[in-house]
Amino acid sequence: MKKTNNKGFSLIELIIVIAIMSILVGIFVPCLVIYLGRTKVSSDTQTCDAIHSAILIAMNDPDVLCSTDASVSQVDNIKSGNAVNLDNLTDSVFLDTLNEIVGYDVSSQANNRQHFSSKAAKQNGELVVQFYDSSYYIWINGSDVTGSDNSYTVADASAINNNVIYVK
Repeated sequence: MKKTNNKGFSLIELIIVIAIMSILVGIFVPCLVIYLGRTKVSSDTQTCDAIHSAILIAMNDPDVLCSTDASVSQVDNIKSGNAVNLDNLTDSVFLDTLNEIVGYDVSSQANNRQHFSSKAAKQNGELVVQFYDSSYYIWINGSDVTGSDNSYTVADASAINNNVIYVK
């Protein structure tokens, strides 16, 4: 009868493999966390870009410009240079057009926002638009890597560059 040599892994070999895996995990997990934070911010940037384009289209829509509801005053408020929180917009042709272009409700009328959710700021993110220096800026308050809830205006652009997502 022939004997087979079924040698398995020794305890020392298994401990060495576990130690190497632990070192690799310890190196790559912090990098992964940073990458995931950047991914959330990048997603919010794309959302801002889509809403920015939708606002420009809705502001020039003939139905909005000829409406008799709050649309004209909302467009004028955005054009005035004030920072306008989109959550504060009331039902209007402008808001309906904006929602139709984007494909979801961008305002949280009575905290009933349907589909918009910032990846970094979660449901607390507020969409803000402001006309400044011949450009329209839109950002999500609280949409930085730390998810801090900060309110800014474009006049304080250094703060926005560091903490809030925006596009022009």
